[in-house]
Amino acid sequence: MKKNHRPTKTIFWQLWEKNQPIQRRHWLRKYFAGLQNFFKGLARINIVLLNDKEIRRLNRQFLKRRGSTDVLAFRYFPEELPEPVRAIFPDGDIFINSFRAKTQAKFFGNTPRQEVLTLLIHGLLHLTGYNDQNKSERKKMFARQAKIQKWINCPGSC
Repeated sequence: MKKNHRPTKTIFWQLWEKNQPIQRRHWLRKYFAGLQNFFKGLARINIVLLNDKEIRRLNRQFLKRRGSTDVLAFRYFPEELPEPVRAIFPDGDIFINSFRAKTQAKFFGNTPRQEVLTLLIHGLLHLTGYNDQNKSERKKMFARQAKIQKWINCPGSC
């Protein structure tokens, strides 16, 4: 008798640095597992660590914005597309500015790991429809971000 195969709730993710896949960081994998409870609509994510120059280029090229930013997120396929189409492409990419993560960590009194996780959560929220373009959107997004960080107990343990 055949077993029924249920779709997995696991988010498949790849971590890239300078256009090369790198070993998944143990600490990031630990927290990414906890994040799956909050981001059930996402299945495949590429997480890319970039330097300041590279993220400025992407910001200008795709969002027509000048200057640097700490994180960019691009969602590719809406849920309405058939699963065979969605299965071969990632749901989105998250580009994290590793230089800004380090400097912001010092400014906010965090470790670089905490800041990368904060930026990852922020990018995941963008992929699920949150925006931070105005004050009210920002307030909602940062409240959700804080709730997620508290739930996975990041502060002090990243």
